[in-house]
Amino acid sequence: MRKLLIFLLVIQVSILVGAQFEIVTNLEEEKMHMGLYGLDDKLKYDHQGRLGALVIVNCGLEDVLFIETNSLISQHKNQGSYWVVLKDRAKRFLISKVGFANKLYEFPFPLASGKVYKMTIDGPEVHLDKIPVMITCNEDDALVSLNGKLIGRTSKGQLTENLPIGNQIIELSKIGFNAQAKTHNVSMENNIIEFQLSPFSLVFVEGGTFQMGTMLRNRDEQPVHEVTVSDFYISKYEVTQAEWEDVMGTKPAKFQGYNNPVEQISWFDAIEFCNEKSIREGLEPVYLRTKEKIKVSFGKNGYRLPTEAEWEFAARGGNNSLGYIFSGSDNTQDIAWYDKNSNGKTHHVGSKKPNELGIYDMSGNVWEMCWDCYGGYSSESQINPAGPTSGTFKVSRGGSWSQDNTFCRVTYRYGVSYTDVSSSIGLRLVRSSK
Repeated sequence: MRKLLIFLLVIQVSILVGAQFEIVTNLEEEKMHMGLYGLDDKLKYDHQGRLGALVIVNCGLEDVLFIETNSLISQHKNQGSYWVVLKDRAKRFLISKVGFANKLYEFPFPLASGKVYKMTIDGPEVHLDKIPVMITCNEDDALVSLNGKLIGRTSKGQLTENLPIGNQIIELSKIGFNAQAKTHNVSMENNIIEFQLSPFSLVFVEGGTFQMGTMLRNRDEQPVHEVTVSDFYISKYEVTQAEWEDVMGTKPAKFQGYNNPVEQISWFDAIEFCNEKSIREGLEPVYLRTKEKIKVSFGKNGYRLPTEAEWEFAARGGNNSLGYIFSGSDNTQDIAWYDKNSNGKTHHVGSKKPNELGIYDMSGNVWEMCWDCYGGYSSESQINPAGPTSGTFKVSRGGSWSQDNTFCRVTYRYGVSYTDVSSSIGLRLVRSSK
């Protein structure tokens, strides 16, 4: 496939520039048999074991291609000439080079198996300022920028544009995906740039069964009970102020910083953000707000708040859990911003070490809102619990920059009013895997 792309780009550059090949001497048969030229068998026999004919093309130009889709067996450079092996009875080949008009050369007679032929071609030196470059991507409709200026968007996974030769910065971006930038040295030999965009920073959490809560701490963390959660995706980082402003158009945070977690938002604000982000990315909104309450559809594919069980399972490290007290360590300094090290403010997300699943800040920085109403635990085993059906408070988890590390434990629970706003409360997103 890559060879085909290179061939297509050679054709495009040839059309763009159009220098001409010169046939200095026509094809002539040599007296020596092909077997005396020392060619490796894999270069002179086709896939059916039939011996081809050798055409030696004397040419001082570099990077010339000889194309014949039905008859070509091999070609390679041998000092100042090109050795091209074609099948018996071949009648022509296409001579091609970046910066030249393609020339179809018809042989004066059909080639014969085992025979050797010679010809000479030439052409002027060509200097280019721009060449066609193919930019490929795993996503359609991705925006493509060159040195900070938008130049187009991908269609069917690619975009071909004339780019200046030399080092260029190419960036691809798409809503719902992490932007990717590359510095690429554009040249005739380096004219395909490949991108792989990854979805907005989500971590896949394989479902599993765990013991939720602890018997060693507060009464609302008891009793310990068996919980099973299904597969889901959770954001690697807390929602940042940049992400919030991009979707909602507001800057509510007390501690301003694009890469700091958003705060000073209510639970209702968080629900609205989830739906707005889902709609923008063509996903199904999870929440439906009526006059009486918020209804949730966990089967929808949009963004939502984690259930309390999903949050604790992910904070513990999921099926990779090493049993830490905090998310990713027994040492709070390694993984959390809390009152002893925060200097009284939030910090850039992801600036501490992650937990066993590669998720950051599940202990400290800001409390993270959950879907569940705050209530007591049951001792019964549960599958995908979503908390009480009603309640005065909503659960938040993880602790924050303003409390001591007791609040950063993976089992600690905190109830917050639906309408409360605080500089220590933010959110993290999840999506169902179905």
